[in-house]
Amino acid sequence: MMHARAPCVRFSSAKRQAASPKELADTCDTVIVSLPTLGIFQSALSGPDGLLAGKAMKTLVNTCTVGGPFVRRVETECAATDVTVIDAPISGGVGQNDRHCRAQAGSRADDEACE
Repeated sequence: MMHARAPCVRFSSAKRQAASPKELADTCDTVIVSLPTLGIFQSALSGPDGLLAGKAMKTLVNTCTVGGPFVRRVETECAATDVTVIDAPISGGVGQNDRHCRAQAGSRADDEACE
């Protein structure tokens, strides 16, 4: 989980904090992100300590509502390191009238992760 004010990454099952997004991606083959801004998302993804610098990550699940053009850029960047992107934006929540969250998931048709 990453926060806008104080970025941190947590391993949910191991209950320990990773030093960087890269450390998380060195350990986990699937990473789910839910980040508040495009800048924070890009920062978590790229660079020497970003998710794409990790060696174990094969699937990135994006739960952010970031728009098609940004998702396509992320897919292109991830494809260069053989990482599949699953776009699964979440909408709704406590602030909504019906208090339900909804998620949709999609990926490129030729990706094995979605077959």
